[in-house]
Amino acid sequence: MPSRRDFLQLTSLAAPAMFLPMPLLNFFRPSAPLAGKLFFDETQLQTMRTAFTGHPLFAALRQRLAAFDRAKERKFLKSEVRYNDHLYHIARLSDSAQQMAFYYAMTEDKDAAKLAVDSIRTMMKFPKWDYFLEAGKEVIGIQRGSSSVLAAALCADWLGDSIDKKERSSWLETMGERGCEACFRSLYGMRYPERVVGWSMDQTSTYFEHRPGDRVDLSNWPHILDRTNLKAVPASALAIGAVAYQQQFGKSEKTERWLEQAIYSIKTFRDLFARDGSYDEGVSYAHYTALHLAQATTILHRFGRADLYDLINWPGYLDYVYGMAMPVQDDLYEIVNFGDNGNAKTGEAGKPKRSSMPMWIAAHFHEPQALWFAEKLGGDLDEWALIWHRPQMQAVAPKPGPQLWHSDLDWIVARTGYQPEDLVVAMRSGGPSNHEHADRNSIIVKCFGEHLVADPYRPPYSFSDPSWMMRTTAGHSAVLIDGRPHQYHDGSEGTNASQAAARLIRKGERSGYFFWTSDATPAYQLVTPDVKSITRTVIVL
Repeated sequence: MPSRRDFLQLTSLAAPAMFLPMPLLNFFRPSAPLAGKLFFDETQLQTMRTAFTGHPLFAALRQRLAAFDRAKERKFLKSEVRYNDHLYHIARLSDSAQQMAFYYAMTEDKDAAKLAVDSIRTMMKFPKWDYFLEAGKEVIGIQRGSSSVLAAALCADWLGDSIDKKERSSWLETMGERGCEACFRSLYGMRYPERVVGWSMDQTSTYFEHRPGDRVDLSNWPHILDRTNLKAVPASALAIGAVAYQQQFGKSEKTERWLEQAIYSIKTFRDLFARDGSYDEGVSYAHYTALHLAQATTILHRFGRADLYDLINWPGYLDYVYGMAMPVQDDLYEIVNFGDNGNAKTGEAGKPKRSSMPMWIAAHFHEPQALWFAEKLGGDLDEWALIWHRPQMQAVAPKPGPQLWHSDLDWIVARTGYQPEDLVVAMRSGGPSNHEHADRNSIIVKCFGEHLVADPYRPPYSFSDPSWMMRTTAGHSAVLIDGRPHQYHDGSEGTNASQAAARLIRKGERSGYFFWTSDATPAYQLVTPDVKSITRTVIVL
């Protein structure tokens, strides 16, 4: 794969060629199937429809959207929605609206369009779009406000002439007031934490009915969230919402303020991803973060606002997701689940959808190995994978045989290949991060299609839950000193970073084996000061 220098040269040539800036296109032709062309135009739409209806890669997406339980959703809309349930209900509305609007764009199914419209109309009845507040009164948008902005913007676009201009304007105006301003407010607080009066959870929301133990201290959250995936989400939503709003109502002080803040916040991720493209919250959160950054990067370039394609080492990010792949017999898309990462074991959440980012990388940086990852290791292909699919590309498999991957995070993984029967040995060295566990020098091993040495799968976030202790060193394949762990936080502020650090002090390859040694002494000395040395050496034959 290309070096960072090759990557930066490539992006300067490839990214502008992928999509012409939107000022060159006619946005609002009468009876157009797309209203805003935020991510694709009618020419691309026809290609997408062909892939959606006939390409085997998208069979699962086609089946999922076709099988959407519309009767159940209409019953929910009619009699079950609670307009202060932000944890589940507003999220469900935004998700179902996007699914049905996309299905309409692919198939022209008018009933799907009607359900999408009804879902957005219901979402518009929520007086608040998120359950976080600044100074006890002003809504700040993090996840729910962000997903609502995305749903409003995309549905206003994809539903085309299924809605009239007056209703589209009403949606986007409400989106600006309840969504974009809320996302701006959260990002502004992360940018200027000294100006924050105080963040809290809205006591009128049903959040604590669902999660009574999640009463965490938010006083430091403007600082904490500034280095996490939860900054990428509102930053991307604000960029998308601002562009959609501006296309409908024209350029204004408001949209320029939103775009300046969104672009500023997105640019800060240059320092949050490692130089080699790795991301310290782990693969699950890396995909979540990267997807939002890719969406923002795409729309900002498409509408001539910013060229951020070289912000992250995206070919290096592909190395990262390859390095952390760990397929087993029961889950071909399993990952090295350091920290809070890993695939759910049941339900729709148990069907990972991490193919869209490799598909985006394949399309924008001409990486055929990214397409192979999307097809073989990324799980179900979703709507964004289809949007960024380039049918003319051919997938290329990674090189076979034993490999040692060592990231700039000091995470290290040895493998014999990418099949379930292959051996994978991973060690968590390196520094602290959000969504981490107390797992320095712990190892994960799989072979013969089975987990042999495993990390706990996503223990509860809430420190009041007894299972929270599985986040500590005792829950991992790491050293205890007379029963004492290395340093970890108490969970009172959430899933934030500790102070525990380890580092790889040697690694190498000899004939027939890999080896490495990690020193976690500083992490243990924070709990047991008289510890002299805690190192662990691994040999992988």
